[in-house]
Amino acid sequence: MILANNLYKEKNIDEIVAVHYDDEGNAEIINPCGRCRQMFNDYVPDIKIIVDDDRIAKSVGVDRVLPFSYKNKALEYRRVKKSTDNEEVEK
Repeated sequence: MILANNLYKEKNIDEIVAVHYDDEGNAEIINPCGRCRQMFNDYVPDIKIIVDDDRIAKSVGVDRVLPFSYKNKALEYRRVKKSTDNEEVEK
């Protein structure tokens, strides 16, 4: 995901899929791991993810693959605190 964003900076990536190729070259969709799901939630929460739902490809939102997440509140707090700290230093 991060590589895709760096390679295609001029394009807006709104959907992503992970694919596995077997030894014969057949492709199958694989669902993202927990770490990837968290990265999507943290950095691109509006992205759609193509998942395998019993051999049927479906496009779903991050909230469907990572339910009950913390919704970036910790990251937002750090960003706000850092910018506030920087403003106080500049005064």
